[in-house]
Amino acid sequence: MNAALRHVIPRGVSAAAAAAAGEELPDWAKDPEKVAYLKFLIAELYRGRDVVASYNLVVLAVVVIFATLQWRETRRDRRKWRERLARSEPDPSEDKAGSDGDGDLKHQAFGDGVETPSSSSNTLRGGDVTPPDPKQVDIDLEDRPLLRGSSPLRRPARSRLWNVHWRVRAWLAYQPRPIPIINRQLPSNGTSFFVAAFAGLNIFLHFYHLPLGAKYFFLFADRSGCIFIVNLPLLYLLAAKTQPLKVLTGRSYEALNIFHRRLGEFMCLEALVHMVSMLVWRIFLEPDWLLKGNTVREYLFHPLILEGFGAFLSYELLYFTSLASFRQRWYELFLATHVFLQVVALIFLWLHFATSRPYVACALAIFLLDRLIWRLTLKSMSTMADVTILPDGETLLLSANWDIPPQTTSTTSRLTHNIRAGWRPTDHVFLTIPCLGATHIPNAAPYS
Repeated sequence: MNAALRHVIPRGVSAAAAAAAGEELPDWAKDPEKVAYLKFLIAELYRGRDVVASYNLVVLAVVVIFATLQWRETRRDRRKWRERLARSEPDPSEDKAGSDGDGDLKHQAFGDGVETPSSSSNTLRGGDVTPPDPKQVDIDLEDRPLLRGSSPLRRPARSRLWNVHWRVRAWLAYQPRPIPIINRQLPSNGTSFFVAAFAGLNIFLHFYHLPLGAKYFFLFADRSGCIFIVNLPLLYLLAAKTQPLKVLTGRSYEALNIFHRRLGEFMCLEALVHMVSMLVWRIFLEPDWLLKGNTVREYLFHPLILEGFGAFLSYELLYFTSLASFRQRWYELFLATHVFLQVVALIFLWLHFATSRPYVACALAIFLLDRLIWRLTLKSMSTMADVTILPDGETLLLSANWDIPPQTTSTTSRLTHNIRAGWRPTDHVFLTIPCLGATHIPNAAPYS
């Protein structure tokens, strides 16, 4: 924002007050149309930032919805598991009545009314019985469930709406073939759909209540910078190694990392749009009466602009060093540059844009809490491991054995849960091998 705009941002200072104080008014302040234009521009700037600030409330609502669905599914699965265990437990009364010393065979009824001989020692409940003998009972075995305790495959006809529901779920779970020529692996349709909806939300907020036209192009450039800033805490949250979102939503580290990469790419695009738009506004579209004789060179070497260039270059380098071709070939270099460049970028952002400072502080707090407190202290463990070279001569098998401590339900044990207490679905670890030398100690490769 240039000097002319800064003169009219304090709304309590008016041209009349300046004239009463004996100050000379700038030329634009004597033109009612120009004053009205600047007031409208500033009012839309504040309105746009209020709109963009609501973005994190939408993200929070989405996380709450997914967490609720995960909690509901977990409770349902646990209830089904308890019911299954209850059906598998023997009934003492049935065991006493159904057993005899001679081990005679007695008839036991299946769910479809066909009686077949079964051993008197079999006392499991819930249809868990000996399969029928095809020589004695004329029954189609292919119509029998393979799992013990299951009901026969005679289910009532589902409604058309129910079939559509499962077809949609199947389509969301389907993973398309890789993109031809470049052979790029694609995620599932559900992941792609969610990423597209996420990008659509950002684009909607970018253009919501945004006046269009060349004379309002500054608002477009400013809005792109605001979109970048409000996504910053979410970017660092998705990059956390000890994932709180994994606990809340049940999604794996690999799945959340996909969103982290796509969000980082989108933010780098927004940073590019912000920089190019600001240059276009200053060089081609800004009214002459706002320039006050400032040259393009003076604009480019202004401290505010230099700080913006520093943040932009840092995040663009982060993007190029995060590409799969670079990351897979030089993972350690990728990790080091990722940490260094994001710290440099946060410093430049803090200096460049005062409105960004709460978001920068939140992102830095997430990074420090994840790396310094959780990962390096509470979540780490050391153990002896054996390395075996597999027959192909290229694959190494790393194996380790240790005694799993007894599980407790205390809050402290849940917070400090690591791989020593065993692993759960969607868990992941970062492996470091100190015996390879001091240069390998900072390395930490992720494994699921």
